Amino acid sequence: MNTIARIKMLKAMEFIARNINDETILNRWLALGIADGDIEYGDLSVGLDNADRLKYYMEDEAFADMMHNFLWCMARAWKSGGLYCDGLVSKDAGEAYQHHLPHGEAGRGQRELHHPPNDG
Repeated sequence: MNTIARIKMLKAMEFIARNINDETILNRWLALGIADGDIEYGDLSVGLDNADRLKYYMEDEAFADMMHNFLWCMARAWKSGGLYCDGLVSKDAGEAYQHHLPHGEAGRGQRELHHPPNDG
């Protein structure tokens, strides 16, 4: 197990998930994600001193579940309220489709938009 990599991933997922712009989806993360207080909001510092506090989340099964829950939340956030940060809201799925280039036709320096799976 790469402890530092898992701490980085946990903190990144927590930071991004807390910016979901849909209360219902955010509540799922709050229920199934990282418990309040285990990571101070906005703390992206990484060190082995975090390992004890985050020990439960770094076990293989719990870590895999955490990544699954994060992806579930992101797929749904993309379809509804997007993310909110610093007074800006991301484009939702409807807005993104309007600006989507056909597959394989992204211009130089542009990334193709890959849609998250639709599993309900």
